[in-house]
Amino acid sequence: MNEKVYMHGINNYGFREYNSKVQLKVLRQILSLGALLSIRNQGIKYSSNFSGFDYISLCDYEKKECFIDNVPSEIGKYNGYYQYIIHNLSLSFRKNEIDAIIPKMVEYIGNYERPYDKMKEYGLMKERYSDLADEVQVKDKVSLNHLEQVTFPTMSYFKDCIYLSSNSRIKALTKEIKKIEELLKEYNYNVPIYDIETKKLMNEENIEQIVLSLK
Repeated sequence: MNEKVYMHGINNYGFREYNSKVQLKVLRQILSLGALLSIRNQGIKYSSNFSGFDYISLCDYEKKECFIDNVPSEIGKYNGYYQYIIHNLSLSFRKNEIDAIIPKMVEYIGNYERPYDKMKEYGLMKERYSDLADEVQVKDKVSLNHLEQVTFPTMSYFKDCIYLSSNSRIKALTKEIKKIEELLKEYNYNVPIYDIETKKLMNEENIEQIVLSLK
């Protein structure tokens, strides 16, 4: 798995765990467009995040252990990687091919009385801001011509399936990865799929190993 990448967790519409129906639908939309688009370029008229209307948020994988101070301990590890990437199907882009902006860090947004209003305020500013220490932002669009790999959140996928047998888990995960592979192939994106936590290629042998290692 290439670690010199910027990553984007596919929109999961508020689900904390991997949601197959939602994520595959959004993946198809992205593949059909050939790019990640800013909210404005998607025709959406509302924004309440740091990226505002004209920017796209990405996670710098090499900074996944970077965090801001003064985040309440009950929140746990707080950055883009731990809030989004490990829970979602994610697209990785080669860093050396992306013109990204490193935002200025601000106080943890949850410390404000109206955090989404404050985030919206920052997002609409000309200068870029974030409270995620690993975030970068790209203006307008990110072409899939720079796509390096896809990562899959196996732990999140099985979060609500603790009673499934190992064989059932292996079959379910193999089937899900096959769906993603077929989507990528349909739109002519020949990129590998990796498990986000073990960094293993999601082939038949490794899927079995990953499932058997789950607690």
